[in-house]
Amino acid sequence: MRCLLVGSGGRECALAWKLWRSPLLKQLFLYPGSLAARDWGVVVTAAEVDPQVQVADLTDPRHLKQLARWARGQRVDLVFCGPEAPLCAGLADEMHEEGILVWGASREAARLEGSKVFAKELMRFAGIPQADYDVTSGMEETRRCALQRLAAEGGAVIKADGLAGGKGVFVCTTQQQVHEAASRLSGSLSAACSSLLVERVLRGEECSYFAWVHEDQVEFLGFARDYKRLLSGDRGVNTGGMGCYTPLSWLPQDAASRVEERVIWPLLRELKKKGLSYTGFLYVGLMWGHEGPQVLEFNIRLGDPECQALAVADERDWLAVTQRILKAGFCEESHGKEGSGEVSASALIPTVCAVLASSCYPWKEAPHHPTKLPDHIWQPSACRHIFGGALKRGDDQSIITKPGRVLSVVCRGASLAEAREQLYREIEVIRQGIWCDFQMRDDIALL
Repeated sequence: MRCLLVGSGGRECALAWKLWRSPLLKQLFLYPGSLAARDWGVVVTAAEVDPQVQVADLTDPRHLKQLARWARGQRVDLVFCGPEAPLCAGLADEMHEEGILVWGASREAARLEGSKVFAKELMRFAGIPQADYDVTSGMEETRRCALQRLAAEGGAVIKADGLAGGKGVFVCTTQQQVHEAASRLSGSLSAACSSLLVERVLRGEECSYFAWVHEDQVEFLGFARDYKRLLSGDRGVNTGGMGCYTPLSWLPQDAASRVEERVIWPLLRELKKKGLSYTGFLYVGLMWGHEGPQVLEFNIRLGDPECQALAVADERDWLAVTQRILKAGFCEESHGKEGSGEVSASALIPTVCAVLASSCYPWKEAPHHPTKLPDHIWQPSACRHIFGGALKRGDDQSIITKPGRVLSVVCRGASLAEAREQLYREIEVIRQGIWCDFQMRDDIALL
């Protein structure tokens, strides 16, 4: 099978490794590709896709059309899209025009993540449990609504309607936090704020459900617990994710079936009423309280860093699962790589991931000091993997850090405690001998 993987972050680095391990894979193209994944696939440059551009713009429909034409010329069988923005811009639609299968949502179905207002209204019609909310337009109305909810309920959640890279959600418990959220949303995140949401704060334990979904087929992948706040103890601003762990032993044994009954099937039925079907990974952010799961948000892809943890924890061949769900008849010759086999999602190996981010993350308001990373850092061990995110080429062609979430360090073990202990040992090795100028949380999987 000839595959194209779109995206360049830590999630896509983990996906590249996971696809590379499949005996079904004949060739893997990476666009624009993670530098840390170069041993697992062919990194494609923007100029190869379109000689008129030098930098890939995965939100430009014209560039996505060129990418689809390039993929057809390379006889790509299946496209995986890691990030949400290209799907919201119509990547899957352009690939389908060229007769190429895509594991990812169409432009219309991608509104599940691309518009939080659309998702909230869809859940309301489908009867899916969620937080009470108000839709607002303009920052003054948003501020006023949030302050009213804060006074009445003791808290308010303010969300940008559009894509904000995981940074567009603000949980406010004080008036000052409301004003700070409004200031941030009207500044660097203003492009995502044509509409806004003000929600009730839900109580419980946060977790995320992941599955393969294709039309009326759902195959559960697993649950993970993400840590979105920048600092330990759930302090600081929301980020794209600073770490996670899987599996979640504190969930009830029937957790997956309850989510599917209350959320997934009603969602798919409501999409069908609108003439839409869904194909791709589906990520449901949940708050699990006394009454069970309530939906915080939908994402049309795997999470970052949840993908990194799940890829290591789950020993299934993800390419084989995707092929089977799509009922696609590709060549099944083995290329000498070890097959992962099919295992139950309940067999997830305890795995913990921590993100090492640059000191200026997430708002780039502090200086960043680029650091050269040695080649050996990417070599996995029996229980440790490091996936690369915010990286670039140095003048001497070495790989160096750039602002953002730079490294995802992933460890697994016989228990979460063992995996966690190994994780922080590995991070200390990085701190002492490779890179010390990073931010991280020291409480991932501290149960």
